[in-house]
Amino acid sequence: MLMTECPAPSNLLLSCIEDAGTIPRGTCRLIHIPKPRIVNDAVNSFLLLDANDCPIGVAQWSDASAPRLLQRAVDSSVSVRQLLGLALSDFVIEPMCSGDADGRTFAVWPWRRPIPQRGLAWWLRRPGIRRSVRDWLRGVVRVAAAAERTENVRLRYRETLTYVCHSVDFSPQQKTVAELAVARLDSGKWRPASIVDHNDLWRGNVHWNVDPQGRQCGTAPLVIIDWGGANPLGSGYYDLMRWAASTQMSVQDLASEVRLYADILGVDPIDAKGHLLCTLGRLAIHREQLQVERLRQLVRSMWDRFERATA
Repeated sequence: MLMTECPAPSNLLLSCIEDAGTIPRGTCRLIHIPKPRIVNDAVNSFLLLDANDCPIGVAQWSDASAPRLLQRAVDSSVSVRQLLGLALSDFVIEPMCSGDADGRTFAVWPWRRPIPQRGLAWWLRRPGIRRSVRDWLRGVVRVAAAAERTENVRLRYRETLTYVCHSVDFSPQQKTVAELAVARLDSGKWRPASIVDHNDLWRGNVHWNVDPQGRQCGTAPLVIIDWGGANPLGSGYYDLMRWAASTQMSVQDLASEVRLYADILGVDPIDAKGHLLCTLGRLAIHREQLQVERLRQLVRSMWDRFERATA
């Protein structure tokens, strides 16, 4: 990807980063990272380079169309780290600094080495990467299973599933499943848990937990970035579905994970569909830059994959 020297307004961003005390003044520069054409996330990204042109961080600056977006990403990563505890939180990237520049929020994240995306390097590394993220996701579900299941949790699920029942973004079959899930909520047969949702867990958002010199950072082998769309009080299963699609997980392995999640949560396997629909419903409610057709395509593909795994 072609990166370019930053335009003049980014000098303000660099000054604000220096004011935060993260880097000494006059020692670093920013290089603009152009967005892929398919990305419309209201964020401008920059590579933060030291005096030797070595990457030390990735600076992100919210667009004027969503000026608080980066603060939300920072808040989400902090909340998730607190919820998950020491061992699991090491997978969640932590900002170097954050603040405001020209009325828009920014954050600087430590640079971590991207994992291979294709070719022989990916195929050789895939089993270990997939296993590490799988184990982390299981840990997230176990944390949720151990937490208290309050009336507020039930009401959040009910509100979202009621939206699904009446939304044009969902099929008649999905609405029927949502109606059943609401009935099971009301009868007390299903007592769901709040589960951390990243909501964009694919290969591009998983990096090696090593610095530019190749030194290990923390205990986790991998680190997950881009927490702007996360929901610390989510519904689960969607991250598993996205990760399965991104890493070509077999239907058999996916089915095994779906059953395991239900066992850990202590819910009937039929309620797994309610968990997934609730996450999809929240994505529909808070779609923001997600275009309608892209949302509906996402709902269809995730639901179809889930149906195959639970057939």
